[in-house]
Amino acid sequence: MRRLFLMFIAFLLTGVAVASETTSYSLDVDVSPAAQPGFYTCRAVVTDLRDGNVIFAPSIQLKADSTETASGGDGDLASVFKVSIDSATSRVTAEVRVTRAGKIVVEQKSSIAIR
Repeated sequence: MRRLFLMFIAFLLTGVAVASETTSYSLDVDVSPAAQPGFYTCRAVVTDLRDGNVIFAPSIQLKADSTETASGGDGDLASVFKVSIDSATSRVTAEVRVTRAGKIVVEQKSSIAIR
């Protein structure tokens, strides 16, 4: 019985250790006209809410009717920011994906109208 109790306690502690590794992130994406006509500046900021550290903060400048990608990594984190601008529909599409050890931890795709 005591051995079963110790195994149960070890199981609970393992569960707590795994649960403590889960992290929440905030994601902000900003698109604004650049100084040069027909160009836009697109920024993304991914912040680890556990400690407040910014884990990915790319900035891309691109012209209408083009697509650009920025990527980065730190340890087992890999990040990608992809932006495309379609002047025919006046839309900007921004995609952000962060993976940890190959598993997606943050993913967002946004599409906004530009004027």
